[in-house]
Amino acid sequence: MSTTRTNGASVRGLGWTMLASAVLAAMPLSAALGNLQYIDWSSASDGNYAIGSNWNKGYVPGSNSADESETYIMNGHVITVDSDLSADNNLRNFYINYGFNFSQNHPAVGTTLTVASGGALAGIEGFSAGLGSTVNINGGSVQTTGSITVGRIDTNPGLSADRITTGQTTLNVTAGTISSGNRVAGVDKSGAPLNIGSGGNAVVNLSGTGGIVTGNYGGTHIGLQADDPLYPGQGQGTLNQTGGTLDNGREVWIGENNIGTYNLSNGTANIGYDGNGSLEVGVNGQGTLNMTGGTLNTFSAQVGAGTGSGLLAISGGTANLDNNGRGVLIGNSAGTGAGTFRITGHDATISIGATGGSSPLTMYANGTMNFQIGSDGVTTINATTPGYTGDSRSIIHLAGTLDIDTLAGFAPTVGDTFDLLSTDIAYTNGTLGIDHLGIDTTGLTLAAADQPYWSFGVVYDGTHNILRVTNTAPVPEPTSLGLLLMGGAALLGRKRRA
Repeated sequence: MSTTRTNGASVRGLGWTMLASAVLAAMPLSAALGNLQYIDWSSASDGNYAIGSNWNKGYVPGSNSADESETYIMNGHVITVDSDLSADNNLRNFYINYGFNFSQNHPAVGTTLTVASGGALAGIEGFSAGLGSTVNINGGSVQTTGSITVGRIDTNPGLSADRITTGQTTLNVTAGTISSGNRVAGVDKSGAPLNIGSGGNAVVNLSGTGGIVTGNYGGTHIGLQADDPLYPGQGQGTLNQTGGTLDNGREVWIGENNIGTYNLSNGTANIGYDGNGSLEVGVNGQGTLNMTGGTLNTFSAQVGAGTGSGLLAISGGTANLDNNGRGVLIGNSAGTGAGTFRITGHDATISIGATGGSSPLTMYANGTMNFQIGSDGVTTINATTPGYTGDSRSIIHLAGTLDIDTLAGFAPTVGDTFDLLSTDIAYTNGTLGIDHLGIDTTGLTLAAADQPYWSFGVVYDGTHNILRVTNTAPVPEPTSLGLLLMGGAALLGRKRRA
């Protein structure tokens, strides 16, 4: 028999674990959980978050200094915050259509929280929105000390009859801000990500003057969680930015373990704002960034970073992909997965740079650069390495595939040239007799379908080294090319039958 002394008394036959269990069983639930109170929205129909009687405890979550509030909004309720409640910050987790709660509220399609002009919530440790819910930031602000997760499925087996396992979660940010990691005006305070698609499907729409801010060690993860066989087709994430600002403390991972898509058509995206972040498209899932406008600033980028596939497609706007000492990587050295960097038309501005003598652009054998040329040509990538223009470490290395397409209605003339990449790097190794001209194309090959019609090379115009393609034969129109390919297949079939 063991003996344990506590407060001068002997307790025989009871170890510490059993004693703790007995004490907890005898305590009120709130005391056992450190005065944690589970606060649920009542059946009030006025939707006013700031009225205490609308909550089951009789007070607004976070307003009771003696208790921490675990807040639940479910049952299809539509609730609005239009007053500043940032002082009511004694909050823990904030759940919308997600999580277990003791009053047995149920997730329901249509549950909505709107933070309107003048509204403010702060001090939230974690913010989670489950399937079937909508969160609108329309002039107000939500500030968390922890992560923000959009798109979740409650996997608690005790709530199996209540779970929503289809559909999506939507976050609309049209004015005002939602911020994670307690990041205020560029001050770095913690590491808290924005997760878009974590078990459940999620869509985030950033527009107007809205803002999304993440902490220094946070970041944005789109398509975070791998597909669960129990919930097929879930866990996918989409970020649509048609305005506003994404001010991202660290990385943006698109297609981390599932399908992730980022569509940028207007507004500004700052990735790695604090000097140590990267854009990674296609990590271990399927990632796509479609940029048709706006401004993208990132300290580095990689397309096809892991075992998945990535596509960075730019047809408009200004993309500054530079300055983390790593530049831009297409594909990866391990040869897993695949990465494609696609440039369409002539409407974008693209610059790539790297500091510290690193290569601004490296493409591996599993990478592809796809240039889609129109009547006004194609955007030329401008690559620089300030202070290292004659340093061998700054050479651009291109392996993999160079894929050339022409846009509908455009037919190049034989002899036409198009500049794909321009750099101020000029390096010649006199000892080895190798003239890299700043761009090393060892291992770079034209796509098989392009080889009859195009050639490429590196030229020097007196100030810059340029990767240039030349049209060497008439390019068939897509329909003609399709018929040609079909004819080739038929001929091959006849040869095989013979």
